Formats: sequence, C-alpha cells, structure tokens
Amino acid sequence: MKLNKKKIKPLSYLMSKFIEKESQFGTPKNCFLLGAGCSITSKIPSGWGVLEICRKLSFVQHHPGGHKLGHWYQYELNGFLNTVDDYIRKNQSDYDKFIEQNEKSFLDNLTATEITQKLPRNLSRSGDETKLFKAYKEKFANDNLYGQWFEQFSEDPRERQRLIEKIIEQHKLSGEYILFANLIKNKFIHNVFTTNFDDLIYDALVAYTDTKARVYSHNEVVKYLSIGSEKPNIIKLHGDYLYENIKNIGKETFELEENMKVKFEEALNHLDLIVVGYGGADKSIMAHLEELKEERSFGLIWCGRNEEKLHWRVINLINNTKNSFFVKIENFSSLIFNFWKITQIEPVNLIEKAEENQKQLNKYIDDFNKNISKTTTITDSDKQLLNARIESNKLFQLAFKESRSNNFAKALELYNKSIELNPNNSQAYINRGIIYANNKKQYDLALKDYELALELNKSSPWLYYNIGCLLEKQDDFKGALQNYEIALLMDEMPAEQILNNMAVAQRRSGRAELARETANKSIAVNPDLSLTYGTIALSYADEENHDKFYEYITIALEKGANVWDYLDDSGFNQVKDTEKFKELLEKYKPKNS
Repeated sequence: MKLNKKKIKPLSYLMSKFIEKESQFGTPKNCFLLGAGCSITSKIPSGWGVLEICRKLSFVQHHPGGHKLGHWYQYELNGFLNTVDDYIRKNQSDYDKFIEQNEKSFLDNLTATEITQKLPRNLSRSGDETKLFKAYKEKFANDNLYGQWFEQFSEDPRERQRLIEKIIEQHKLSGEYILFANLIKNKFIHNVFTTNFDDLIYDALVAYTDTKARVYSHNEVVKYLSIGSEKPNIIKLHGDYLYENIKNIGKETFELEENMKVKFEEALNHLDLIVVGYGGADKSIMAHLEELKEERSFGLIWCGRNEEKLHWRVINLINNTKNSFFVKIENFSSLIFNFWKITQIEPVNLIEKAEENQKQLNKYIDDFNKNISKTTTITDSDKQLLNARIESNKLFQLAFKESRSNNFAKALELYNKSIELNPNNSQAYINRGIIYANNKKQYDLALKDYELALELNKSSPWLYYNIGCLLEKQDDFKGALQNYEIALLMDEMPAEQILNNMAVAQRRSGRAELARETANKSIAVNPDLSLTYGTIALSYADEENHDKFYEYITIALEKGANVWDYLDDSGFNQVKDTEKFKELLEKYKPKNS
C-alpha cells in the first residue's frame, strides 16, 4: 500500500493553514494531535523505545540469572538498563530466543475475526475473512507488539504505571516545547490532543510563559472541556502517568473512553487536525478518526519524515478520505521552529522573567522577615540566623549580576560577604571559584572553593564540570576526565558540552583518535555545537593532517565558533601564519570585531 502522490502537500501548505482562525470561537482553526515522537528530544523514548525496555525487563525477569541484577525500580532507570544491556550481551542467544518465542506466540494467538473487526471499514468490506487474515496478520502482529510486551512485562497496571513514571522522570524539557508553549501563549495553538503520558507542554507553559492550561486526563472531567474556552486545553487521550488509568496495553487502548471520543468529535466539528509525532498503530484513536472522516470533511494534515514509511492504516486513511494530506517534515523541532518564524513572536525573556520572580521572592522574604521579627515564639539567635541568610542571598544575587557584567572584582567582594553571612551556600563557592579559575587565574583558590562546595553538595554536575575545567587548565587530564565523566553520568547538563570538553582533554593528552570518537558523540547529541568541530580540526592538526584540519575548522567557523579566542592552542602553531588560514579567519571574522 502506497500513499497517493496527489495527497502529498509541501510544507508551505501547512504553514498557511497554521495561522487560520476559527470564525465562531476566534481560536486557532487547527487542533493538534501529538504523539511520542515529539518527546524524543526531551529524553523520553518513543513507543518503540518503551517496547524495547519492556522486552529487556521481561527477559531479565524470566531468565535464571536475572534476579542477581536486582529490581529495576530500586535504581535509576537508565543506569539499570545499561546493566541489563551488559547482561543481555553475555546471554545474547537466550535473549534472541526469548524474543522470537514470545512474538511467535503473539502472532499465533491472532484470529481472523479479531483482524476483520479491527480493520478500517473500507478494507473489511473489500474481501473475505480468510484473505484479509492472510494479508493483514503480520501487520496486526507488529501493531500489537507494544501492548503485548507491556502486558508480558507485568499484568499489574500499578507496576506498568510505575515503569511509565520512571521513564517520564528522566525527561529534560527541550527547546521545541518552550517554543510550542510560546505559540500557545500567543494564541496560535489552543487545543492539543496527545497520546503521551508526560507533562512537557504543561511544564513549559508554567515555567516559561506564565500561562495556565486546562489538562484533561480522566474520562470523568473531560466532559467539561470547551474547545473555545479562554484557557488552552490539553487532552491526554491515554491518561496521565500519575494515575493507574493509563492506557498502555492492547485491551486498554482498543477504545477511547466515551467522553474522550465525544470531545474529539466535538473539536473536529469545528476544527482541522494537525498530527505530529504519532505513528497511527493503535486502533483506539485511528478507528475514531476513520469513522469521523467518513462523516465530516474536517482538514487532516499528517506530518511525517518519510511518506514511504507511513503506517498502513494512516496511508489508507489519507488515500481514501477527502481533505486529508501528508506533509513531509524533518522532525517536530524543525516544524515548531518554522511555526515560530512565520508568527514573528518573540519567546519570553527568561532572564527578565527570572529577575522579576526574584524581586517577588525578595519582597516576600522581606515582608516575612519584618513580621517574624515581631514574634516572641522564635529565639533571637534564630532571628539573627534568618536575617543573615536573607542578606546573604541578596548579596549572592548582586554578585551574580556583577559577574555577568564582567565586573569580577566587585563580584568577588560581594561573594565574600555573602559567604561570610552564610558559609553553607555551595553555589556561592562554585561561582567564586569560577571567577578565580577563569578571570583571576588563581587556581589554588578556585580548587579550594570547589572542595568547600563539594563538602556541602556532591550532587551538582556543574561542580564536577568546573573541577574538570580547572584540572584541565593545570594539565591534569586524567583528573579532568574523571570529573567530566561524573558530570556526564548525572545527566543534568548538556551532554554535548561535557563530551566536547572530554574530547579536548583527550586530545591534549595525545589521544587524537579517541578525542575524535568522543567529539563525534557530542555531534550526535547536538550537531550545532560549533566548538566540537574545532576540537576535531585541532586533533587532525596535531597529526599534521592539514586537509582534514581545514575541512573541520571551516565547518566550525561556518557554525559560529569563536576560533580567535583559542589561537594560542599549540594545534594552530603550524597553520596560523599561513595565507590559507588567515584568509579563513578574515572571511568569517565577526562584523563588530
């Protein structure tokens, strides 16, 4: 089954449709259906990724030696899965046999009646049961894998809910969700249906726009939804990971709950639908879309990366219904960026917002301090301690502001006073240490501050990262790499930044090839980090491979790398006086330099 080429529209078609308004409500003409593919950059696996996790955990639970690994919920999930991967590699043949036997069982249990009942009506009417069973058996078996492996993992919905919770807890809010939230705030998006269990949209709205949305994840409350309401709506079709009513196995996702179906229907009476990041394999949503498209002419724009890899049910829906089209996109991130560009809105000024929040907090603390100074139930020593911490916090904020303005002497003075009033503020030691290391070149004082911070807080990845930077400046590459690795394992700061620093340390210690391997890992995470290409370029310069050097330094300059700040690196020694290199620097020189 192939998509009809007449059903393929260019991205410009979607852009023009995106800005349309609904005449009755004055809200955006389009509602959105977002699937798991939209959350991958936020460190949440796709449906296939969750399926893989269930396969692995099921194998460990059933394998004779699996109990020695402990239980998955006792550990950080990614760390436990790394241990499971090692275990599977050692027992690969058993794992392959386990997967094969279970999936054969899933296939064998499919019946002809089940398939004909779940087929789109235009297909179920087109042939006898035996032929349909033969034609669609493997397709249905593949579609059912997600639910069947989830049930194989556990028949207890509470444990399945716990696994989803573990997966969601790993999330990191990505930039596209922040832009998506800004589009909602500026009334370009209003109604969002989602199959996802996460709260990424809601979190981005609250954290970055001060916009509140109505979130519906229960059948009981969704009946109160109004698609033209003042507040935007987020409708979770498969439930919320905080509750045990999440729909994640075949029997549970087979039918949308009645009120959810009604609201889906109500929305599509007035609005068009843009689908992003959703594969279309579960019948609960697809059957309802198929039914609605037979009766209504609402616009359907299905976004995807490759029309040749669309799910068969999606192809059937688009090919056989009016006003249904496919638009090719690179990914969710690029699509949202394109929406943001055509709307010409500015994302919220986060620094300004943070400063305003800080002012509000300071006022609250001042008022609280005035009131508490009048009470007789708190001792004078406790009042003095509270006053000292409040004053210390104010000085810390002023110091941070001065350091951002490159007034490092004043910043140091304020950090000193802040620490004197509150010696337990680990971040003050870190920030003061950064000034010592990067601007005063007082490495001993910097290390002392980092050590004091470690005594107070061993859970800050930025602290280990800064220690790594300091040790690298002192040519202690082994110590630097050890601290970078700790920061990387914490998984709380940009991995590409840490990996690039690791590559620099490896290169400077004479391991050019290993440095390139690490730098390529950084590029895999973020292909736009310009300095990483510079690191690769210098690794080739160290080996006197000038062709490769020029290839990668050109990419670095094109992506905006500030090479001029690093010309004292020994890697540039053989090239910096050549005409070719001077021409490159002149070509990409910043306009205001």
